[in-house]
Amino acid sequence: MLEVREIFKSFGDRPLLRGGTLRMKSGIWLGLSGPAGCGKSTLLNIITQNRIPDSGDILCDGKSVLADRCFWRKKLGYVPQKDDLCNALTVEQQLALWRCAVRSAEPDMETLLDLAEIGKLQICQLSAAQRKRLSVAMAFQNSPEYLFMDEALSCLEPVYQERILQWITEKCRLGMSVLWCSRNEEGLDRLCSERYVLQNGILTQVK
Repeated sequence: MLEVREIFKSFGDRPLLRGGTLRMKSGIWLGLSGPAGCGKSTLLNIITQNRIPDSGDILCDGKSVLADRCFWRKKLGYVPQKDDLCNALTVEQQLALWRCAVRSAEPDMETLLDLAEIGKLQICQLSAAQRKRLSVAMAFQNSPEYLFMDEALSCLEPVYQERILQWITEKCRLGMSVLWCSRNEEGLDRLCSERYVLQNGILTQVK
């Protein structure tokens, strides 16, 4: 189980995150909603170790992931709202580099998202939808136990949205846990078994 405990984060004199608790059990699909600019992406970046909190802790099976980055990174997959792809590489090169980094591969997801048809293109040539397909495929390369998605279906064609949702649903049946971040509360309520909201910097569960 993953527990996010009382995370605080400020930027200068502006407090953005001001505590609250979130729990992710095995196989659960959680939603995270809140208005634009409320700190959802910052919270996901802290959970995935792309930012450091001012205080608070994140525990995986009782072990602090803030104290052991390698332990945690092997367990997670992350699709950020804004990707960090290398524009100078081709799609094939980016995937190969990422497979080496995580020491794993998930060719079925690459096939599902039709990446072979854009494999020779440089990333700088890709459309926003194609970049998102690549980001999603990369998040699944290490068969994550915990998957974090930040507006993950934005700009994607409906056919790929459906394929990704079906894939995630099957992986959840096998024990993967998902935290899906979106401003679309109706969509989250349809997909997720539980939902949290981030408002005024405080994380609370929707009853």
